[in-house]
Amino acid sequence: MDIIKTNTGYLQKYGGEVAKQATSFATIRSWGDKGKAITHDGLTVERQEYIYVEGYGLVKTIPYELHFVFEDKSRKRGRWSFMCTCGSIAGIVSYNEMKSLMTVQGTEQGFVLACVHHTATKQNLGVGKHADGSSE
Repeated sequence: MDIIKTNTGYLQKYGGEVAKQATSFATIRSWGDKGKAITHDGLTVERQEYIYVEGYGLVKTIPYELHFVFEDKSRKRGRWSFMCTCGSIAGIVSYNEMKSLMTVQGTEQGFVLACVHHTATKQNLGVGKHADGSSE
Protein backbone atom coordinates (compact mmCIF):
# COMPACT_ATOMS: atom_id res chain seq x y z
CA MET A 1 0.00 0.00 0.00
CA ASP A 2 1.39 3.39 -1.03
CA ILE A 3 0.28 6.62 0.58
CA ILE A 4 0.24 9.92 -1.31
CA LYS A 5 0.24 13.16 0.69
CA THR A 6 -2.08 15.90 -0.59
CA ASN A 7 -3.06 19.34 0.72
CA THR A 8 -6.25 17.93 2.25
CA GLY A 9 -4.91 14.72 3.75
CA TYR A 10 -3.65 11.41 2.46
CA LEU A 11 -4.80 9.20 -0.40
CA GLN A 12 -4.17 5.48 -0.09
CA LYS A 13 -3.13 3.59 -3.25
CA TYR A 14 -3.84 -0.09 -3.70
CA GLY A 15 -2.34 -1.75 -6.78
CA GLY A 16 -1.79 1.56 -8.55
CA GLU A 17 -5.35 2.76 -7.96
CA VAL A 18 -6.25 5.60 -5.58
CA ALA A 19 -8.85 4.07 -3.31
CA LYS A 20 -10.03 6.56 -0.72
CA GLN A 21 -9.37 9.70 1.27
CA ALA A 22 -7.87 9.25 4.73
CA THR A 23 -6.60 11.74 7.28
CA SER A 24 -3.36 10.58 8.84
CA PHE A 25 -3.77 12.25 12.20
CA ALA A 26 -6.92 10.30 13.04
CA THR A 27 -5.77 6.83 12.00
CA ILE A 28 -4.61 4.48 14.71
CA ARG A 29 -0.95 3.98 15.55
CA SER A 30 -1.60 1.53 18.37
CA TRP A 31 -4.51 0.00 20.23
CA GLY A 32 -4.57 -0.30 24.01
CA ASP A 33 -7.78 -2.31 23.82
CA LYS A 34 -10.98 -1.96 21.78
CA GLY A 35 -11.95 1.05 23.89
CA LYS A 36 -8.73 3.06 23.71
CA ALA A 37 -6.28 3.98 20.95
CA ILE A 38 -3.37 6.27 20.12
CA THR A 39 -3.50 8.15 16.82
CA HIS A 40 -0.52 8.80 14.54
CA ASP A 41 -0.66 12.35 15.86
CA GLY A 42 -0.03 11.03 19.40
CA LEU A 43 -3.54 11.77 20.70
CA THR A 44 -4.92 9.18 23.12
CA VAL A 45 -8.62 8.62 22.40
CA GLU A 46 -11.25 6.52 24.12
CA ARG A 47 -14.49 4.92 23.03
CA GLN A 48 -17.51 6.72 24.48
CA GLU A 49 -21.12 5.67 24.28
CA TYR A 50 -22.27 9.31 24.19
CA ILE A 51 -20.48 12.51 23.18
CA TYR A 52 -21.75 15.99 24.01
CA VAL A 53 -22.36 18.05 20.87
CA GLU A 54 -23.28 21.72 21.19
CA GLY A 55 -26.81 22.28 19.91
CA TYR A 56 -27.68 18.56 20.12
CA GLY A 57 -26.82 17.59 23.71
CA LEU A 58 -25.59 14.04 24.35
CA VAL A 59 -25.43 12.13 21.06
CA LYS A 60 -25.03 8.34 20.92
CA THR A 61 -22.05 7.04 18.95
CA ILE A 62 -22.48 4.08 16.62
CA PRO A 63 -20.97 1.00 18.33
CA TYR A 64 -18.70 -0.31 15.57
CA GLU A 65 -16.70 -3.48 16.26
CA LEU A 66 -13.40 -2.48 14.63
CA HIS A 67 -13.33 1.30 15.06
CA PHE A 68 -15.01 4.01 17.10
CA VAL A 69 -15.99 7.66 16.79
CA PHE A 70 -14.12 10.12 19.01
CA GLU A 71 -13.96 13.84 19.65
CA ASP A 72 -10.67 15.45 18.62
CA LYS A 73 -10.11 17.60 21.68
CA SER A 74 -6.82 19.00 20.36
CA ARG A 75 -8.80 21.76 18.60
CA LYS A 76 -6.01 22.13 16.05
CA ARG A 77 -6.86 24.34 13.11
CA GLY A 78 -8.13 22.59 10.00
CA ARG A 79 -9.47 19.51 11.78
CA TRP A 80 -12.94 18.14 12.22
CA SER A 81 -14.22 17.89 15.79
CA PHE A 82 -15.46 14.32 15.38
CA MET A 83 -13.42 11.57 13.73
CA CYS A 84 -13.49 7.82 13.33
CA THR A 85 -10.35 5.88 14.24
CA CYS A 86 -10.24 4.59 10.64
CA GLY A 87 -9.23 8.09 9.49
CA SER A 88 -12.61 9.26 8.21
CA ILE A 89 -14.52 12.21 9.54
CA ALA A 90 -17.58 11.47 11.67
CA GLY A 91 -20.85 13.30 11.55
CA ILE A 92 -24.25 13.63 13.13
CA VAL A 93 -26.85 11.61 11.27
CA SER A 94 -30.57 11.33 11.91
CA TYR A 95 -31.47 7.97 13.42
CA ASN A 96 -34.39 7.77 10.96
CA GLU A 97 -31.83 7.74 8.11
CA MET A 98 -29.54 5.23 9.85
CA LYS A 99 -32.17 2.67 10.83
CA SER A 100 -32.60 1.57 7.20
CA LEU A 101 -28.85 0.86 7.04
CA MET A 102 -28.16 -0.73 10.43
CA THR A 103 -29.60 -1.34 13.87
CA VAL A 104 -28.34 0.93 16.63
CA GLN A 105 -29.19 -0.56 20.02
CA GLY A 106 -30.74 1.82 22.55
CA THR A 107 -31.68 4.54 20.08
CA GLU A 108 -35.16 4.89 18.66
CA GLN A 109 -35.11 8.55 17.73
CA GLY A 110 -32.88 11.60 17.54
CA PHE A 111 -29.35 11.66 16.18
CA VAL A 112 -26.25 9.46 16.22
CA LEU A 113 -22.56 10.13 15.55
CA ALA A 114 -21.37 7.88 12.72
CA CYS A 115 -18.31 7.32 10.55
CA VAL A 116 -19.08 9.19 7.32
CA HIS A 117 -17.07 6.81 5.10
CA HIS A 118 -18.75 3.71 6.58
CA THR A 119 -22.22 5.26 6.29
CA ALA A 120 -21.67 6.37 2.68
CA THR A 121 -20.36 2.99 1.50
CA LYS A 122 -23.12 1.15 3.36
CA GLN A 123 -25.73 3.33 1.67
CA ASN A 124 -24.18 3.30 -1.82
CA LEU A 125 -22.53 -0.13 -2.05
CA GLY A 126 -24.49 -2.14 0.51
CA VAL A 127 -21.34 -2.94 2.51
CA GLY A 128 -20.05 -0.57 5.18
CA LYS A 129 -16.32 0.03 4.74
CA HIS A 130 -14.12 2.23 6.86
CA ALA A 131 -11.48 4.53 5.32
CA ASP A 132 -8.72 2.04 6.15
CA GLY A 133 -10.44 -0.62 4.02
CA SER A 134 -11.89 -2.69 6.87
CA SER A 135 -15.55 -3.63 6.64
CA GLU A 136 -18.19 -4.51 9.17
